[in-house]
Amino acid sequence: MKKTIYSQEILLQPDCGIFKKEFAELNKNDHSKMLSNKEKLSKLCWDGMLPEILPEICEINDNGKCLTLWEINETGKLLDLRFGEFEIPIDNLFSINPFIIITNSGLN
Repeated sequence: MKKTIYSQEILLQPDCGIFKKEFAELNKNDHSKMLSNKEKLSKLCWDGMLPEILPEICEINDNGKCLTLWEINETGKLLDLRFGEFEIPIDNLFSINPFIIITNSGLN
């Protein structure tokens, strides 16, 4: 029987209202006050806080665990998060990132 391999891509807009409220940081230091909204959200994601902030959008594998964050791609106003059970590149043809879609549309 084939094992299902889970991967997920999430686009977040840091200026969205839900991310404007203050979240407790795991390792709070004085440098975090100088970070932009996007940098703070990126740090929260790397610290593994996204499943606590938005549990309804985080994919769960067969073992009942959240997927691991492997990559964050930053664009002008978006964070493109790539999750998986292990690090495998998501095929850009299946990406939901609008900048990748526009780039790939020229290939058709």
